Amino acid sequence: MLLLLKGRFLEKIFYFSLFRLSFFMNKKLLSKLFLIWLTFIPIAIINGSIRHYLYQPYIGELLAHQLSTLSASLFLFLTVYLYLKNFLPTLSYQSAFLTGLILVLLTILFEFIFGHYIVGHSWQKLFADYDLSQGKIWSLFLVTMLFTPALLKKLIKK
Repeated sequence: MLLLLKGRFLEKIFYFSLFRLSFFMNKKLLSKLFLIWLTFIPIAIINGSIRHYLYQPYIGELLAHQLSTLSASLFLFLTVYLYLKNFLPTLSYQSAFLTGLILVLLTILFEFIFGHYIVGHSWQKLFADYDLSQGKIWSLFLVTMLFTPALLKKLIKK
């Protein structure tokens, strides 16, 4: 598994996947998708900083990560809603789901590439955030991210 995450192999898969997915989605949706994702980067950084400096010292690392994951899910839901509220009713459920899938792929790639190669975290530390048996619920955030556009489409259906 770690071999798949190293080098250019993952990058090639990522770009090929985006190229193939672009046939199912129009350029306006893809541009909104990237805006959502780029907007969410500073939101995630602020969310993590608030966790680290404000409440983690009082409630501990595990509970702080869990609360931070829940608040990140809420912020994601609001961000997607604000960007796509007028656009989602025109989308098919397939396109809404693909929107979520691309957000997940971008997030995982960013987390592993930036986390390992820029920040210097070990692969073990990066994968530890996905260990539900240890109370780490980051993977539930990714599930939320995957289904948020389709769920919002259903909620704001006209």
